[in-house]
Amino acid sequence: MKTAGTSNAKITTGRNQQSPRRWVQPPEGNIPIYWRGRNYNPDFIVETADRNYLIEVKRRKEIGPPMDVEVKKKAIAALRWCQAASGIPGGKPWEYKLIPDDAIDAANDLRFTVSLAHRFSESGGDLSE
Repeated sequence: MKTAGTSNAKITTGRNQQSPRRWVQPPEGNIPIYWRGRNYNPDFIVETADRNYLIEVKRRKEIGPPMDVEVKKKAIAALRWCQAASGIPGGKPWEYKLIPDDAIDAANDLRFTVSLAHRFSESGGDLSE
């Protein structure tokens, strides 16, 4: 079992069917998600057998309700990037997951962890409230 960490959270990879094949904490500026004139980097990129995830971990109070304005703008930029990347022929679909830091637990697998992600739409509507 491997654990990847940020200052606030960890994602643990197990050995079941939903386990990540690969994951990385992308270096600053390597993902072309433009926000406020610069690149925005998600915390993790995770590849599974059938899809790729951009995962951002934030403090629950930043996710809301109400969601912090900067967090929402970054999330919308990431959602748009995932839509564009999913349209590349022959590629896997991409999903953006905004996960509260207090929902991350080393005992949980990726499938369960992404099920705890905050739900919202690109139009900015918060589906979790």
